[in-house]
Amino acid sequence: MKKIILSFLSISLGTQLPAQEPLELPVTKVVLFSSGVGFFEHRGQVTGDGLVRLNLSTDQINDVLKSLLLRDEGGSVSSVNFPSQDPLDRALSSFSVDLSSKPSLATLLDQVRGAEVEVSTPQKLTGRILGVETRVIAGRDGEGLEEVFLNIFTGEEVISIAISSLGGLKFKDPKISQDLGRALKLILESSDTLRKALDIRFTGQGKRNVSLGYIVEAPVWKTSYRLDLSGAKPYIQGWAVVENTTDQDWKNINLSLVSGRPVSFIQDLYSPLYLPRPVVAPSVQSNLKPQSYGGGIESRGPGGPPPSPAMAPQMKSRMFETPSPESSDDFAAEGALGDLRGSSVIPQASGTAAGELFQFMIKGPVTLPRRTSSLLPLVGADIQAEKVSIYNAQVHASRPYNGAWITNTTGLKLPAGPMTVLDAQVYAGDALMDNLVEKDRRLISYGLDLNTLVDSTSTSTLATTGVKLLKGVLTFTRMVTFTKTYLVQNKGMEPRTLVIEHPVEGGRTLLEPSSYEEKTLEYYRFKFLVSAATQGSLMVKETLPRVDRVTLVNSDSQSFLSYITSGDIPPTIKRSLEKARDLKAVDEDLQTQQRLLAGKKTELEGEQGRIRSNIASVGRDSVQGKRYLEKLMETETALDSLTLESEDLRKRLGEAKKAYENYLNTLDL
Repeated sequence: MKKIILSFLSISLGTQLPAQEPLELPVTKVVLFSSGVGFFEHRGQVTGDGLVRLNLSTDQINDVLKSLLLRDEGGSVSSVNFPSQDPLDRALSSFSVDLSSKPSLATLLDQVRGAEVEVSTPQKLTGRILGVETRVIAGRDGEGLEEVFLNIFTGEEVISIAISSLGGLKFKDPKISQDLGRALKLILESSDTLRKALDIRFTGQGKRNVSLGYIVEAPVWKTSYRLDLSGAKPYIQGWAVVENTTDQDWKNINLSLVSGRPVSFIQDLYSPLYLPRPVVAPSVQSNLKPQSYGGGIESRGPGGPPPSPAMAPQMKSRMFETPSPESSDDFAAEGALGDLRGSSVIPQASGTAAGELFQFMIKGPVTLPRRTSSLLPLVGADIQAEKVSIYNAQVHASRPYNGAWITNTTGLKLPAGPMTVLDAQVYAGDALMDNLVEKDRRLISYGLDLNTLVDSTSTSTLATTGVKLLKGVLTFTRMVTFTKTYLVQNKGMEPRTLVIEHPVEGGRTLLEPSSYEEKTLEYYRFKFLVSAATQGSLMVKETLPRVDRVTLVNSDSQSFLSYITSGDIPPTIKRSLEKARDLKAVDEDLQTQQRLLAGKKTELEGEQGRIRSNIASVGRDSVQGKRYLEKLMETETALDSLTLESEDLRKRLGEAKKAYENYLNTLDL
């Protein structure tokens, strides 16, 4: 049995110069975008030539390389260094000492044959490596042992030294020592796959300010709103949810929140490219799909249609009135949530346009420890709003939703977000609000209106508005009228301002009502008032033109009869159709005669076949055979006559068809 002798060996890499101690600059400014990225700025001071280290996750490297901004106030930026993303084996194989295959000591020394080394045995001996070999030597028990020997040439002789007896080995060539040290450092750095260090060298004199900034992926900052409809003036309160998911504490930073959708993508700038094309992987952002109401693109008329007879024009809409003291006390007794305007929540942001985007700048410094989140008040202002009940048959077939028509009078662009609605100082429901620019008007809904029922019925009628006969084509111009009636029953003790969302159908023209409150890409919005405990109705009429064409050359006489008796066709066209019908009747009669002749001919040909079969059976010279021959001649004569008659009929039929078609082609009525 062979045994392997193991030993410890120290390898000296030579004297290393002390590395410059890197600085880490604190985060001083953060700008978060609603598109899922953030701008982070680090600021501090360096003295003389300074080295600043930025510790990043591997996922952030590409974004930083794409967007890094550097500034040295009084000096210059000399270099930006970061560890290579080259595959480890490929990088290790580039050194003079290849550690990519995890070599043994014997393999490592064999790689550097010819290198000058100093070994301790324990006495010191200097020479060049001649090679490494393994020998089998006899052990104490007589078994074979494998021993690795290092052969060196001292300049005078070749000496074999058992590696197990070496006390140390030092490379005399500094390049080999440096490569071995760099390879070992690279192996150590590659073991940390999550963190990478980016070193920036600033060159200059004296103490001065330096900064660096970059854009990386960041959680989307979110907004939520509270809308209070209780008081004389509606009040809106907006909050921003901000998350610090980085590994650094934010201490007294300047924080800005930007709403908008700038284009942002990820490109692999970190990995070395060995192909003649770049690899671009765009970042896909998933859009929210809330059930929110689209903004109007058109309005016609100062208001909605006039009230139906069942409505009371003198009734007021449900406007915002301050509750009476008695009702306020009742609400307080039942645990009302209180007045939102008097909540002492002061907005901490000011808004301003930032190019095509809108930016909320948080007032005062913000402190947010790492891996924590914060709720910051953004908006607190009066807002214009009107309570309405919103009916859409595609959302709910029989009941409208409680809602409000709000107009952004805050002077700010309000990002999309959920909204908690308070009414009469109690919770009324939740709503979803889309992006709302300044002065924009939008519907929100927050609950089902259980006091109101809606029944919708649809009918349609068809009317012919014009008939034209040209070259055998009969064209009907018709108008389809669609009527939809919305019957509204208000069972509540308060009047209801109802908003009906009626679908916009392509090609249709709105006939009644003559005006609408608002039109979106998908709906007309009609607004009208329904008095308390009464019924109201809204009738919507739309027209759609339709053109039907009939090619008469393929019609039969019965089809002509239906056109002639129709009340939609004027007398002049009817007379022309009557003549065309007569010509068609001649054509159809000749076709009938032709079918009869064809039937007779088929019958005679069948008779001839039977006679020929009989002749074959009895013989041509027999008495019976001669009789069959006479009968065969008679059928042949009859067939010749039918052939002549059929030819004449075919000619007459062609003339009749031509006369019919020529007549149709001359018509222009």
